[in-house]
Formats: sequence, structure tokens, C-alpha cells
Amino acid sequence: MQERQSIPLVGLFIAIIVIFGFFPAIPLAISPVPLVLQNMGVMVVTLLLPTRQSLAAIGLFLLLVLVGLPVLASRQAGPAVFLGPNGGYLVGWLIMPLMLQGLTYGRVPRLVAILLSAMGVDILGALWLSTVTTMSLPQALVATLAFIPGDSLKAVGAWWLAQRLRKWAPKMI
Repeated sequence: MQERQSIPLVGLFIAIIVIFGFFPAIPLAISPVPLVLQNMGVMVVTLLLPTRQSLAAIGLFLLLVLVGLPVLASRQAGPAVFLGPNGGYLVGWLIMPLMLQGLTYGRVPRLVAILLSAMGVDILGALWLSTVTTMSLPQALVATLAFIPGDSLKAVGAWWLAQRLRKWAPKMI
């Protein structure tokens, strides 16, 4: 893909992540991190774009958050978001394309790779959660278990959607 062609595509996929953030965050009693659908948008981007472009789209999206645009489902923004309970999950979003690339390079099927990548994000999030809150690591990992069923469904949904979009617009992506 030529560099000039990838710029609008990266912009389009930033918009997709933002659109998935329109679904409101659902607070949980066991964790300061809410349930969101926005990570499914990150999964779609990760599955559809080459690693470099998906890193660009997710990184630029996170830059929007950093500079204060309320594009997260929680409508929080600014540097404090990265230092708070959500920070590990957000950094995990940025690492997700690298996890997917590493797993698929090792011949792991893409559906399994996106499921494992989503679990990797959850583990990173739990590690960070235990660092910035009073939760111990075991408590943070147990709290993160609440995300596993939904993240698994989102990963399967993202994989299914990516399969359909590849057939619908094969020359675009």
C-alpha cells in the first residue's frame, strides 16, 4: 500500500475507533475500569490494517485522548487517563497489533490470535490496575476476569466483521 493511500485509510480507522466509543461505558462494581465496546473497534482496526497502519491509527487515536479530546467511551481525556486505572488497557490497545502480528507469524489462526491479543490487553490492564490502585495483583486479575467473556465475544465479532469487510472492500483494505 502506498504511503499516500494509507493516510486517509488510517484516518478512516481512527473514526471507526471513535464510533465504537459512542456506545456508553458500563461501570462495574468490582473494578474502576468500565466495560466498553470501543476495544472491539481497536480489534477491527488490528485485524484489517497492516501492523504499521494499525499502530498509526491506534496511536493517533490515543494522541487525541492525550491532548484532551473526549473520544473514549467514558468521555475522559487528557494525560490523567493514562496514569489512572484505564492506562494499562489503553497502552495494551497500542500493543495489540504487535501481539497479533507475532501470533499470526507463528502460524496461529487469526481468530485465536485476536482472542489471545485481547487477553493480553486484559493482563496488561490488570498489571497497571494493581500498580495505580490499592488492588493487589491477584485482586486486579480477578476483577479483570469480568472482562474475559465480553472481550471474547467482541474478538469473535471483530474477526467476523473483518472477514465480511475484506470481502466487501478487498481493494481498500
